[in-house]
Amino acid sequence: QSSEIFFLSIEERVRLNRLVYRKAKALEAAGGRRFTVVSSGHVADDPEEQAEELNRIWKSGTDALILITNRLDPQNEGDDVFIKNAERLIAKLPSEAKLGFYECPYPYKRLVTKKILDWSLSTGCFAYMKDTCCDDGQIRARCEWLRGSDFRLLNANCQTLLSSMKNGAAGYCGIMANFHPKLYAWLCANYK
Repeated sequence: QSSEIFFLSIEERVRLNRLVYRKAKALEAAGGRRFTVVSSGHVADDPEEQAEELNRIWKSGTDALILITNRLDPQNEGDDVFIKNAERLIAKLPSEAKLGFYECPYPYKRLVTKKILDWSLSTGCFAYMKDTCCDDGQIRARCEWLRGSDFRLLNANCQTLLSSMKNGAAGYCGIMANFHPKLYAWLCANYK
């Protein structure tokens, strides 16, 4: 994964998020270029603590709150449990918050299913997904399911990035952008 989120205290997560958000907005103001900051922070097992973590992250500044999929179904019990837990969590977040998903591989990778995507589209709250399935066929199907909506899929896997862009993905959001971001920015702008 691309961060140490599970190893930072909530105070460290909030402070880091605030720093990144302020820097992004300062760069925006200075250069006229738009930066979208998406933030997570709910790593607790307890749903009440997750809501507290996400609300603190929201207050520190972000354009969207990202829900870590394995936190919504910690025992991998199925889509109904996932959706029920997500609904409870969303009810405790600011109504104006745009939301997204991250299929974080730690402590286990909980992939988003069509049922979950259909539910998330029906809420009108979701705008983003960091896809980590690493499977061309599944990414193609997800892009098709999302076509025509405001929900954007960003691929976290560089090996499947080109094909995902051709299938309708909105871009790249992976750890390799930490090493050579210009390559991925160029590819996303010029993949055709």
